[in-house]
Amino acid sequence: MIYNDKLTEIGDRVLALDYIKNLKQNTPNFTLIDVGANANPWTKDYITHVVDIEPCNLGQKQFRGNISDVDVWNEVLEHVEKHGKFDFLVSTHTIEDISAAPMVCNMFSRIAKQGFIAIPSKYSELHCHEGPWRGYIHHRWIYDIKDGNFLGYPKQSFLEHMTYIDEWVMKNPKQGREELQFFWKDEIKLNVVNNDHLGPTWSAVVNYYKQLVSS
Repeated sequence: MIYNDKLTEIGDRVLALDYIKNLKQNTPNFTLIDVGANANPWTKDYITHVVDIEPCNLGQKQFRGNISDVDVWNEVLEHVEKHGKFDFLVSTHTIEDISAAPMVCNMFSRIAKQGFIAIPSKYSELHCHEGPWRGYIHHRWIYDIKDGNFLGYPKQSFLEHMTYIDEWVMKNPKQGREELQFFWKDEIKLNVVNNDHLGPTWSAVVNYYKQLVSS
C-alpha cells in the first residue's frame, strides 16, 4: 500500500527522517536496510544494512552486488529467513537507474515490512535541463503514481520528438516538484505500463505516454 506520496524539491527528507526516528525509538532491535545507500547516505544515523554495488561504510552489514542481479537478493533473502524482515527499507534515487526495477521493487516487499522511496518525478524526466535530451541521460524509467498505483514507463527515445510532451512541459514547470516520494507498507509493486508490453501498435504506445502527461 502506498501512502503520503507527494511531489517536492530534491533532497526533502524531513518527513522521512522524523518517521524513521520515531519508528526506531518504538521498535526493539530496529533494522533499516538502505538500497543504494552509497550515493545517498542520508540514513547514516539509522542504517543497519546496505545493498549496493559499491563498497559502503555506512552499515553494519553490506550485501554487495548489482541489485539488478537476483544473486545479491538471494543473499538478502537468506538473511531475512533467519532473522525476519527488516523494519524499514529506504531507496532514494536508485531504481530509475536500473534495468530490473520491477524485480527489485518486488524484492523490497519480500525483505521489509515498510519503506520509503524517492525518485525523480515525471516533471524532471520530461524537461530538458541536463542537455538537449529529456531529463537525465542515464535514467531508464519515468515514474508516476495514479490512484494509488506505482507506475513505470520505460524511457524510450521517441519521447524526444513528441510535440504533445513539449506542450505539457511548457504548461508544467518542474520547480519545487522535481522529486516524487512516498511511503509504502506491506507491499510495493511497480506496474509497468501495459503489463510491460510496448505494443501492439505505434499509436497504442504513443497513447500510453499521453496518459502519463494527462494530469
